[in-house]
Amino acid sequence: MNSSTDRITQLEARLSRAFGSETQTVQTPTAIRVSAVVPQGLTESDRLALLADLEERGYRYGHTSGTGDEPTFWAEVDSPPTTPPECP
Repeated sequence: MNSSTDRITQLEARLSRAFGSETQTVQTPTAIRVSAVVPQGLTESDRLALLADLEERGYRYGHTSGTGDEPTFWAEVDSPPTTPPECP
């Protein structure tokens, strides 16, 4: 399971399980990012276990919080390469 689609499916499941909430997935030209709201009751040990798991699997990850927004954790993988259209 190394395709981008498989990795994203696994990542969505990991974050959903870790945070007990739905995830949001957004694709950009360079990456596919999965994010979820960080629950208030997340323990330090659960946080560290999630980070270690993501690190081991090679995901990029981070945390965002803005004024008035709920803290959000994200992780991402590179978007699959696109094949340019063939020229006639």
